[in-house]
This record gives sequence, C-alpha cells and structure tokens, in this order.
Amino acid sequence: MKTTLLVLLIVLVQLYEALNCYSCSGTTGCNDPFNSLGSGVSTTGTNTANTYCIKINYIGTIYRSGGTTCTNYWYSSNAYQTCCQSDFCNRTTEIKLNFNLIIILSFYVLILFLN
Repeated sequence: MKTTLLVLLIVLVQLYEALNCYSCSGTTGCNDPFNSLGSGVSTTGTNTANTYCIKINYIGTIYRSGGTTCTNYWYSSNAYQTCCQSDFCNRTTEIKLNFNLIIILSFYVLILFLN
C-alpha cells in the first residue's frame, strides 16, 4: 500500500515539470495542417515555466505557444483557443481532457481503493 502511494507521488511530481510546447505566430509552418519543421516554428523548451501548451486560431491565423494559465475557448470554427498539458500537444487541432480533471479523478479512485 505504501509503495503504491510512493509511486503515485513520484509520478505526480514528474507530471508537474515544465512542458515543451511549439511556438509560432502566423507563419506557413504554424498553419493547419501543422508542420513542426516549417517556417517560423520553434519550441519553448522546459526552461520556461509552461504548465500549458496553447493553440489559438483567430480568423484563420494560427498561434502556438506555452503559458502558465489557459482556458479552452470556442467562439466559432475560426476563433478558438485550446489548452493541453503534455509535451508538444499544441500541434493538434483537438481539445484535450483537462489535466486537473484527470488528477482529481485519480485521487478519487485512490481514495475508493484505500477504503
């Protein structure tokens, strides 16, 4: 039991390390379909404090970056912001499940398991 809790704690600490995200702003490589080797695309690196990777589409111009806060926002098919919490996840057009929800559900399952 104690070993399971220790492993879970180690995994959770590792999950909160800074994220690598793609970074670009309206360049050819930044557009959809995304090309990570395209013009104007770089990576943020883990030396920044990114807890989210972000993709913004504003009237057909795509922006990708990292940040410490983010909220999924959908106005229309050509005006939205998506947030995700895994390395380089802002390359996709999908909205991912919120990482905080995954953590809360994991703790809930753990509590059920311990009782």
